[in-house]
Amino acid sequence: MKGLVFALCLLAAAAVARADSLNCRKVGYCYLPGDANGVAVAGGYAYVTTEYAGLHIVDVSDPHGSHEEGYYDTPGGACGVAVSGSYAYVSDRESGLPVVNVSNPRQPFQSWHVPTDNACGVAAAGSYAYVAD
Repeated sequence: MKGLVFALCLLAAAAVARADSLNCRKVGYCYLPGDANGVAVAGGYAYVTTEYAGLHIVDVSDPHGSHEEGYYDTPGGACGVAVSGSYAYVSDRESGLPVVNVSNPRQPFQSWHVPTDNACGVAAAGSYAYVAD
């Protein structure tokens, strides 16, 4: 549970920082297996990676009622995620970079895969993904 609580605290901190940077509080949580080690937020969803448990898509449109909407089990050790458009780019350690189509958050699927030696971080901008390998 601590993985997603951490992710939602990050979301809360971002929203609260504008009003009062000294007033951060937990606003919700959603249980996920394992520890969260990567999070990206786009369009009312938090995309959370948990090592050896893959990519989890969490509906955070109502932080008090956050819930897992979908899940994609990556083959390696998921350790980071970036989202651009309808795609989540997952740094998946020895497995490389799975590119997951998240246009339907309830049924994510891998669109393609880029092999790398040890993808441990990822950022996305437009149609490019940048991988720390």
